[in-house]
Amino acid sequence: MPILMGYNIEVSINMQKHGNISEIKKEITDFALDSNCDHYYYLYEMEGRCRIPRNHCIIVINFDDSEIFNCAYFLKTLKKKKDLHIECIYDDEIACNLLYASQYYLTTIEKDKVVKYNKNKRERSLSDNDKVVLEPVIKKVC
Repeated sequence: MPILMGYNIEVSINMQKHGNISEIKKEITDFALDSNCDHYYYLYEMEGRCRIPRNHCIIVINFDDSEIFNCAYFLKTLKKKKDLHIECIYDDEIACNLLYASQYYLTTIEKDKVVKYNKNKRERSLSDNDKVVLEPVIKKVC
């Protein structure tokens, strides 16, 4: 079995704000497939005991390195949709390398991982592919 490389994008949809979640999921996954994604899958987060209940569908979409421009176009298009939220972008080549994380996503991971992410964010040098992927979601890419 080949080792999958490339970029993973986690997109969340608040299921409490949408009456037809199946239609939105289909729209996103069809667009991902049209953009030559390698694969995708769904996760669900449901937390009711916190101050702000969370009831989200997360779609994890993987793009191979060879589809970098399609990945960037996919992100640019998703960024324009107000009802979607890009949670994070990472690559899994060796170990998970978190390239982008939303403020909310940072509150959900362990504190030492947040410190590591912030340190890497300040010190990293981005590859050309990383810059292409991050440009649609970050105003200033190093």
